Amino acid sequence: MKVKGYYLEYKDWKTENQWAKAGYVIIDRSKAVELWSNQFCNVCSWYASPDNVRPMTAEELEDKKSKAKEHRKKVCAEQKEKRERLKRMAERASILRDEWHTVWQWLSEHRREVKDGAYAESGKTLNERIGKGCCVFGSDYGYFNIKDTRYIEDDEEYKRLIQESNDRYYGK
Repeated sequence: MKVKGYYLEYKDWKTENQWAKAGYVIIDRSKAVELWSNQFCNVCSWYASPDNVRPMTAEELEDKKSKAKEHRKKVCAEQKEKRERLKRMAERASILRDEWHTVWQWLSEHRREVKDGAYAESGKTLNERIGKGCCVFGSDYGYFNIKDTRYIEDDEEYKRLIQESNDRYYGK
């Protein structure tokens, strides 16, 4: 198959969409030639010569404009729906992120200790609550809800818990 840019005889040839944007319609599609657009393309397109096109009629031009307008409306509606969905996901993520943390996050960032017997929720499960494709929480970690923690008021106890945690994870 030939690459369009390498052959001078195809210099003025265009695809159906390119001709339509210029206000022309292909007369005979069987005379179109399949070419690579450039040497890097992984798909090819059908190109028609300038002598195989005619100007669009007023009806064809109006039809093209109305189809383009409908397409733009559809794309705008899809984009608006996607923005709203992402906004809802961000709100859910924010709420969950405030309420769920790992043991170390509760201890080091919020000065809270996880109570004995508290149930850990996996990050994967929390991500699924937010929405498909969301990855706010690390999948392999266990997260605890704020209601399963208690605030550490005593400074000595807080330092002791930090030291115990460091010893457990980093060794003595």
